[in-house]
Amino acid sequence: MPIMSSMGALTYGRTTPGPYIPYYGEFMYGGYYAGVYQSQYLIVAPASTEFVGQYNTVYSSCEALVSSGYTDWHMPYGAMYPQMAGASNGPGWPPSQYYNVSLSSLRNYWVRNGYPLTPSSKLTSVYIFATGAFDLNYGTSIFSCRAIRLQTPI
Repeated sequence: MPIMSSMGALTYGRTTPGPYIPYYGEFMYGGYYAGVYQSQYLIVAPASTEFVGQYNTVYSSCEALVSSGYTDWHMPYGAMYPQMAGASNGPGWPPSQYYNVSLSSLRNYWVRNGYPLTPSSKLTSVYIFATGAFDLNYGTSIFSCRAIRLQTPI
């Protein structure tokens, strides 16, 4: 609700402050802001912490990550990836934090499917940043992952 005040001929207005809305790529809460997911800030871990390996190894690494003093990092769910990709294409996303993706080399990123996977499991999913598609049947393949954390806005 606007608050109006008058000092003689000078009149000014201001709005009541609301929650802070960061810009895509802003460094906060130990990572880079990628939007709102289920009413919480979606924070992507720094590129220097990107993991590469088989699903179980990368899942464990994401869960055990300690970065910028935060210990609640996780492997992203599939529904988070389109938002993460959209944020990384925005003008505020730091070039040093781009995902390891190029249109000539499709780079897959693990999607959180549960843990542990059995050796015979073929239901693991990956997200292909360059195309925005999901794919299945990669139980023992080697792909990347950038951990995420969710932060309640203050």
